[in-house]
Amino acid sequence: MAMTTIVTTIAIISPGDMGHAIGRVILSNNPQTKRVITNLNGRSERTKALSYSAGIIDTGSDEELLRQADIILSIVSPSEAAAVA
Repeated sequence: MAMTTIVTTIAIISPGDMGHAIGRVILSNNPQTKRVITNLNGRSERTKALSYSAGIIDTGSDEELLRQADIILSIVSPSEAAAVA
């Protein structure tokens, strides 16, 4: 018998222009996903506003983000990808 895992919390690393839009789509189109989370420490006021408007919740730290997340999506520009990895 196959097991099904229900993902209720998705974390997004770097919820800027692309990340906040993907977070909004996840919350709008996936009824199983109850929360999209991120760590907004050190992020710009613009990124914070975009995240909050998309319904993304700030965990306050990377440690808390890792503790709460079922899945982590790293959504960064190509120029930032190596640094995030």
